[in-house]
Amino acid sequence: RVLFRSYIVSGPSTGANVAIDNNEIMARNNGATSPLYLQNSGGDLVMCNASGAVCIGIGTPATGYILNVDGKAIAEEVRVELSGSWPDYVFKKGYNMLPLDELDEYVSTYSHLPGVPSSQDVEENGIMLGQMSGVILEKTEENTVYILQLKKENDLLKNKLEKLQQQVEALLNK
Repeated sequence: RVLFRSYIVSGPSTGANVAIDNNEIMARNNGATSPLYLQNSGGDLVMCNASGAVCIGIGTPATGYILNVDGKAIAEEVRVELSGSWPDYVFKKGYNMLPLDELDEYVSTYSHLPGVPSSQDVEENGIMLGQMSGVILEKTEENTVYILQLKKENDLLKNKLEKLQQQVEALLNK
């Protein structure tokens, strides 16, 4: 270890080393910045500010949040666990959906689906991923019900049309 101008340097100055000064830890290789791996060989990594929050790319955590990331994040998988019901209730008897003409009027008036936040709401408040996944699933299941209803109506109209065509052909063949 070398103490130099309030720095502690571990490792040779002409190779890979770690330097610690008053407010940062730096990894260097031959003087150039280098990736700094903490617990690279396994184990837990905990970085906390005074409130216990982990902050990445941001100095002050948002109130009530333990992980704060200022920027994009990528993950192979994110698990969200919600309390409350999942939208399978859409397929249960007694679930009331807007008739399509009322849904059309709502969308024309508000420019978004009922129960889905507007773009202004999202800009001002963001979205909660778990809750929004539930809303999207609810709307997908509602769309499935609408499609099935329309298919039944379409099949009924096809049958009526075929019967009418048969009646017309029978009258023309007499």
